[in-house]
Formats: sequence, C-alpha cells, structure tokens
Amino acid sequence: MNIISICALAVCISVLILSVRQIKPDMAHVLSIASAILLFLAVIPYINEAISQIKEFSHINIGSAKYLEPIIKITGIAYITNISSQLCADAGETALASRVEMAGKVAICMLTIPIAREAFTKITGILQ
Repeated sequence: MNIISICALAVCISVLILSVRQIKPDMAHVLSIASAILLFLAVIPYINEAISQIKEFSHINIGSAKYLEPIIKITGIAYITNISSQLCADAGETALASRVEMAGKVAICMLTIPIAREAFTKITGILQ
C-alpha cells in the first residue's frame, strides 16, 4: 500500500467517523482507535524498509555506526510516543496524553545524554 492509498483510506475513515459520531458518539471513538491501529499496520512495511536501509548504511559508514543505534531508538520512541499520545487524546484522555509525551521526552533525553557527554569531551579535548 503506497502513501496515496494510506491517505485516501484515512480520509474515507474520517468521513465514516464523522457520520458515525452523529449517531453513536461512543462507537466513533472505537472506530477512531481501530482505524489508527489499521493505518499503523499499513505503515509497518515502510518502517521495516527504512530500518533495513539504515542497517545497510551502518555497514558502509563504520564511523557513525555507534550513533546509529541511538538515533534509531530515538526515532522509534518519538513515533511511538506521538501515536500513543494521539490515541489517548482521541479517547478524551488529554492529561494521560500529555504524560505519555513527557515520558517520551524523558526517554529521548536519557538516550542523548551519552552522545552529548562524548561530544563535550571531544570538544574539551580539542580546546585544551
């Protein structure tokens, strides 16, 4: 499924959700969450392709291989956090959505600290 199909499916689902929301608002929330999961499953092949290309790149450029793993993890955390937060917000749980975002930011921060520490160490070494 290409991106145009995914976007077209999302628009059709949005129209369906708007129609269902007028009749059964509770069912619209369930349909919204189910459609988000369906669309995520449709995107998984693209995610796998991106990961395989990044792995291929890491074999070519040996110098950046140690930074590639944290970058992949950070990207994954950002996407998963965003999707989870949006699902919580769609379900009406805005407070929970903001806590999910905060947890994602903390997790990303924890992954960047060793990279920042190494960068500052190298800069300090160069300046001395």
